[in-house]
Amino acid sequence: MLLNYVSIVGFIALTTPKSLLLSSKIPNKLKNVGNINQKILQKIFFKMKVVPLTLKQANEFVDTYHKHNKKVVGCKFCIGVRVGDILEAVAIVGRPVARRLDDGLTVEILRLCTKQKGIKNLCSMLYSRSWRLWKLMGGKRILTYTLEEENGASLKASGFKITGETQPFKKGTGWTTRKGRIWQKIQEQKRIRWEYQIEN
Repeated sequence: MLLNYVSIVGFIALTTPKSLLLSSKIPNKLKNVGNINQKILQKIFFKMKVVPLTLKQANEFVDTYHKHNKKVVGCKFCIGVRVGDILEAVAIVGRPVARRLDDGLTVEILRLCTKQKGIKNLCSMLYSRSWRLWKLMGGKRILTYTLEEENGASLKASGFKITGETQPFKKGTGWTTRKGRIWQKIQEQKRIRWEYQIEN
């Protein structure tokens, strides 16, 4: 049985492109071979790990892969997830954009971005690691926003809860009129605020 298992894994490794093994869209004939499924394949060939990033690295990733947001000017810290030697997702954490929430103990996940390739748990991994890192730094609260159309499944899985919403505003109005702020089209949409309260 062990010999058959190794033989099958070796065959899949040699005949399946790396991008296919990382995708949730692996053909049915490869999804289950004996007791081997997609999750096992990913664990065998590609180890996901969280790594520190510079703001420049994270911003370059956001510029390339984010659907609707642009890069940010500053941050507290940036992290990413590598699968093998490939960067697949990033999170940029900084001061809250809303001044009234910027109490020195609260941060905001300003950007969370993946390559949208169907690799599971990337977002949950970054959300969870972000609040853990902020807790180690003495922080008490971490927040982020989603569009009204997004279900927030990864945030729920990471322990975040909905605490409010923001109203949309047009170009030339709102906080983006302040010096150094840039209006983005995304601000025409209502957004949901999620928070994680860090316990002592």
